[in-house]
Amino acid sequence: MRSVTEGTEVGKAELRRLFERGTVYADRWTGEIRSRLDVPDPLTEVVAEALGSKRSVVLAGNAGDGKSHLAQRALDQLPTRSCIEVTSDSPCPTPVPPEAIIFIRDASALSDAAVLETTAATLSAGATLLVTINEGPLSSLAHIAPSSVFPSLRDALHRRAVGDSETQDDRFLIINLAGRQLPRSDFVQGVLERLLPCVSPCGTCGKSSKTCPRVVGAKMLNKSRTARRRLGELLRLLTDGGRHLSAREIWAYAIDLFFGWTCPPGGDDVAQLAGYFWMRVFAGETRIAVEVSAQFDPVAVPMAREDVYIWQGRFDKIDADSDYPGAPPAALARENESHGLQAFESAKRCFFFFGKGLDAASILASRSPAPRFGRLVERSLTEQRPVIRELVGLINNYRLGLDTENDLWISRHHGLAAHRRPSALAATGKLPIDKLTLHVPYQRDSARYESSGFFPTKIFLAWEDSNQFLQIDFPTWQRLSEDRVLTVDRSQETLDFALDLFLSQAAIVATDDPEIHVYDHRTQEATLLRIRPEERKIEVIR
Repeated sequence: MRSVTEGTEVGKAELRRLFERGTVYADRWTGEIRSRLDVPDPLTEVVAEALGSKRSVVLAGNAGDGKSHLAQRALDQLPTRSCIEVTSDSPCPTPVPPEAIIFIRDASALSDAAVLETTAATLSAGATLLVTINEGPLSSLAHIAPSSVFPSLRDALHRRAVGDSETQDDRFLIINLAGRQLPRSDFVQGVLERLLPCVSPCGTCGKSSKTCPRVVGAKMLNKSRTARRRLGELLRLLTDGGRHLSAREIWAYAIDLFFGWTCPPGGDDVAQLAGYFWMRVFAGETRIAVEVSAQFDPVAVPMAREDVYIWQGRFDKIDADSDYPGAPPAALARENESHGLQAFESAKRCFFFFGKGLDAASILASRSPAPRFGRLVERSLTEQRPVIRELVGLINNYRLGLDTENDLWISRHHGLAAHRRPSALAATGKLPIDKLTLHVPYQRDSARYESSGFFPTKIFLAWEDSNQFLQIDFPTWQRLSEDRVLTVDRSQETLDFALDLFLSQAAIVATDDPEIHVYDHRTQEATLLRIRPEERKIEVIR
């Protein structure tokens, strides 16, 4: 992999100091550092083109999503055109030059009054506005200034977040970076390209680059496209489960993998095992490492043939991109059993990244439900009807033990069961799936900015011509996919309540002799009844 940070050693030394400090606030970097570490973003061209055509731009998102960096990179691409940045110390000029771009780098850094005055003056003068803003300031501005542009901007962002259509305002290009899942773009690979060539030995190792685990691991990863792709797949595993990873979080995580480790003074080879990136991925102390290991750890995956060779330290027998740099686990175990097991743990995690014949995607899918949910959400972007059918099947099975996907049975709790976990649920009617629709967040952004990583973390099942919907996120989908329990379970109670509210909105017509489907979860027995009011009797059909 060719380094994109090639240059003088002085330049690399500056980047190393930056990484050692863990400084990943891109808007505080100098222009030179920003250029060296910039990961190309297709949205940069989009924003630059809008600004060049005098169209105002609003970049929304969470802290760390890269709003300021994207805005600055887009401005850097423009030809010589006046850009005036408004800060607390440098207010909006009066009058506003019509050909200028008025830049509010961070709306939360200004008072509401200053933002409103700057926005109004800019738009009145026919100038171009560029503003980055979080949800909090946007809601505040929309509330205190209902006649400004901010209520419509907030409405547009909220509609995208729940998959509703919106009224287009041609004056503004609105992009919400909170809708991006960067591991689904080339961002992770771009971060590694810029980071790996700068990795240096830790303070303990000094100039001993041949033995320091963070340098050894970085060189191995730098040479292996397979290993870099596997690291991206692990981060995508989190986003499949609905976890939004910001640009800052990914940078901080990658920096910690290689610059967050210092070898213990006087430590032996076993003590250095924890410093290799493949160990820090699964056993590190960062939040992302904890979340990754909770979803998946290759140590827990049985591989009869490979495990034998890994224990023996014979990586040449298992088709790997690189040999394991540590001592064979079996040899260490002869002296100390615990050391042997630690070495095996390290070697097997190393094999997950560098094993060329390993089907990592299948292994991840077999050990974690997150990839299945990710595929369901991905299908919802283009094929909504099959997704609705699958969700209806899950609800029917979860509530009534029914293996049917073409109709949604309207099952409800009754008051007599409110004091305890009901063992039986009953349904008095059903509606075809044609009465249901799906709302997919950021669906339009995903299609418009195809390579930028826009991807929903949840979907919404809704009744046709209704604003009532059921949110299907990863925890909800997991619970629907599991069997009901008869003991007190707060997450199940929450889901039952949500289902009761959703099903109560069904436009179902009462019948004179309804069929009632009853399912007893204690005995797993289903009963179909028919009520005949005129005859004052209940008929058991089956």
